[in-house]
This record gives sequence, C-alpha cells and structure tokens, in this order.
Amino acid sequence: MLKHLGLLVVIAGSMAIIGCSDMGNPIRPKAEALLSSAALDFGVVAVTGVSTRTLTVRNSGTATLSGNAAVSCNGYQLIEGGGAFSIAPGASRAFVVRFSPSAVGSFPCTLDLGPNAPSVPITGAGAVQVPGALSFIAPDSLDFGTAMVGQVKTGAFQVFSIGTAPLLVNVVATSADYSIVSGGGLAEIPVGGFINVLVAFSPQGGLNRPGEVSVGPGLPDVVVKGFGTTVSYRNDIRAIFNARCDQACHTHIFRDPATGYSNLINTGYVIPFDPDNSYLYIRIITGQMPQGGPPLSQPDQNKFRSWILEGALNN
Repeated sequence: MLKHLGLLVVIAGSMAIIGCSDMGNPIRPKAEALLSSAALDFGVVAVTGVSTRTLTVRNSGTATLSGNAAVSCNGYQLIEGGGAFSIAPGASRAFVVRFSPSAVGSFPCTLDLGPNAPSVPITGAGAVQVPGALSFIAPDSLDFGTAMVGQVKTGAFQVFSIGTAPLLVNVVATSADYSIVSGGGLAEIPVGGFINVLVAFSPQGGLNRPGEVSVGPGLPDVVVKGFGTTVSYRNDIRAIFNARCDQACHTHIFRDPATGYSNLINTGYVIPFDPDNSYLYIRIITGQMPQGGPPLSQPDQNKFRSWILEGALNN
C-alpha cells in the first residue's frame, strides 16, 4: 500500500512540474491576438488622394504569434508590416494600410493576418469634385531655402473655395522631406471659405529636395522645394581647421573667423559642388594636408567632400 501511495505522489509531483489543467490534461502555450481595432474605415477619400490607417496587433498569449499579413484589393497597399511575421508573447506589431482610390465608389477589402489572428474588414470610398466646385490656391509653390538635416522649416499656403459648390480637398505631402503640420487630410470647404495649410520641411539628406503637396481631386499640386545639407561650415569645417591646421599660412587664410570662408572660395581652393577639382580636397585626400601631421580621419575627409558637394555654403 505504501509503495502504491509513493508512486502516486511521484506521478502527481511530475504532473505539477509539467503543468496540468484541472482535468489532468497538459497546459500548452498558446498565442492570443489582441487587435487595436476590429475594422479599418477610411471614410471618403478623394480619387488619386492618399490616406493611411494603422492596426496594432498585440500578442497577449504565452506562445509566439505567427502569421502572414496581406491585402489584395484594388486601391489598397500594405506599406508596413506586410508579409510573414512573428510576435513574441507580450510584444506588438504595427500594420499600416494605404488607401488611394482610383475611381468614385466603394472599395471593400480585407486585411488577412493568417490563420492565428482574425481577418480585419476594410472599408473606404473614392470621390471627386461636384459640378460648380472651384479653387484658388495661394501661393502655388513654397521655397524653404536651405536647412540642415535634423532642422525643421515651415511654410504655408491657403486653399479658397471660390465656386458655386463646396470644394473637396485631401491635402497630403508626397515626399518624406515634407509633412503637413495643420490643414491636412480630407475636408470639404464651403463656398466662400478657405483653409490654411502649414507645411514642414525637414530634409532627409543633402542637395536638392523637390516635392509636391497634393491638394485634392482635379486641383493643382503645390510645388515645394528645399535644399538639404549634412555638414556645417561653422560647426564642422572650421572645427577641423582649428584642431588640425596649425601652420601660419593656414591660420591666416583659413582659420580667421572673418575672412576664412571667403579666402577658401576666392582663392579657388574650393569649387562649390565639385570636390574632385577642389585643390583643398585633393590635398586632403592625398595626405598633403594637414602639413607636418597625420592625414585627416576618413570621417573628416568625408565631411569636406559632403560640404563641397552641397555647395560649400557658409552655414
């Protein structure tokens, strides 16, 4: 009897370690998909306009949640989170869907997340201007000038409804260098009304950064432009001169805060936009400068090249 009792204790202890339900069946880890929304509704979007919606899926279970995200309907595109995915327990993943209707009408669709998560119904519709709608946009272009990467500049334009019917707008920036601060998205402007649109320019790289702001169906785009720089003459180039160029001639020509920049340009040492023919850059990459010292590091050489490529500005 004691032997049988001991055997039962051992078996029960083993079952407790493995993990059992009240019915004696093993408890297996399981993934649980928790969706931020049961559906995605884009409302009414102007034909040729663009709108996005984000769905977040959180795995509230105890096993990895695996799936494959896809949309396969006209007008929709999964721009983030598409394809095969794995979400660890307690983690989340974002899925971003873009809607751009090609015609007037309804566009039903479904976001499929695979067999381990529920499908998400998507609804949206396309629209065009009604007869009598007429616009006036001022100004019709924005020039943001020069900005360093990481810097933000803003500009504004207005859209007026000057027709005999309300004006449909859907204001969207089409380039990553530009964003709509206010006045963006889908709106209907009543006859005689207007909206202010504030646009931000934050260059993602150097040189010219062209773009457009889409205003609405049948309406002209607002052309936007700016120039991006990744290197500052005052903060980067002069710092290298001050740290590494200790010869008397360099002190006079390049390091003087008042005349250093003009000396570089006027003497022909630097040809804006053309580092390969700039005497200063040639001497730097061939190790002739700085004189009497080790060559500049590769990152510092790259700064000179980028600065000249970007116009050798006094920025």
